[in-house]
Amino acid sequence: MLLALLPAVPAAADDWAIRKYYNVQRPATPGLEPVFRSGIEGEAWTGFFSGFTAATVPFRDHNTEFDFYFGIRPSLLGFDMDISYSQRFNDISGSCCSTVEFDFDRPLWRGATLEGKFSLDPDTNLTRTETRATFQVFENYQLDSTLKTSFHADNPGDDTLVNYNLFASRNFIHDDGANTRIGIRFADTNRAAATAALSVSYQADF
Repeated sequence: MLLALLPAVPAAADDWAIRKYYNVQRPATPGLEPVFRSGIEGEAWTGFFSGFTAATVPFRDHNTEFDFYFGIRPSLLGFDMDISYSQRFNDISGSCCSTVEFDFDRPLWRGATLEGKFSLDPDTNLTRTETRATFQVFENYQLDSTLKTSFHADNPGDDTLVNYNLFASRNFIHDDGANTRIGIRFADTNRAAATAALSVSYQADF
């Protein structure tokens, strides 16, 4: 239903900028099906934003998820930040969980950026962090380094997960504005052996 309604939403309004998107995400756990996600978000000139997303998820206990979120986007000392609250629903248990999240990004120098995320589930004290550095090595060549962790803030221990990804890629821009990215991804975690894989993605606006 969300996918059907999104094309009817205007691209902008007088006081709100409207953004809509569709994407396919690789699963966090190897061997699972990819995640199909769509969403819409509105942002006011004051920095307040609100939106929702819908996604198919490769889990045994439910098949779809719906997220509603809102927050503010301040800027400080060159850092662009998001401070938000989200509530998730799924097709089995209804309202299932809430998340408080803090995101930031900052240009380091020409062709390089630093991004970070911190989130906390108040019900379970599950904490997730992500730090990503992106470097434009040469024209159309990019290097991404990402470190992710998850743990329970009240009792870190054996369930702590540390995930590191290094991705080197080449971007090919087509005459119609679409682009293809081909790269090599190296991944390592504290729970499994390191892996390396070829990655190919294609992106186009419709």
